[in-house]
Amino acid sequence: MGLLTDFIYLSNGLHVENPKLIKKHGRRIRKAQKALSRKKKWSKNRKKLLLAGRWQDYNNAKDDWQWNLANALVDMLHRGISRLEQSYFSALW
Repeated sequence: MGLLTDFIYLSNGLHVENPKLIKKHGRRIRKAQKALSRKKKWSKNRKKLLLAGRWQDYNNAKDDWQWNLANALVDMLHRGISRLEQSYFSALW
């Protein structure tokens, strides 16, 4: 299997592209990992290097993107339901 080019396909033909966040954050993670590997084990300099913070930045960006996508999809669904309700109630009157 290859990389996913699209994150999600919707039944109405819309598709959302994969954000490829690891490309954006990968350089910083690689640089921090390389610096960490050069440090002597159990040294103070190794403890100072925060590799976990780089991964946390990536995870936060990914979570933010997913929440924003979910909110956009819910808003789109809500607008569609509102239009259906309006047409239904206008047909009744």
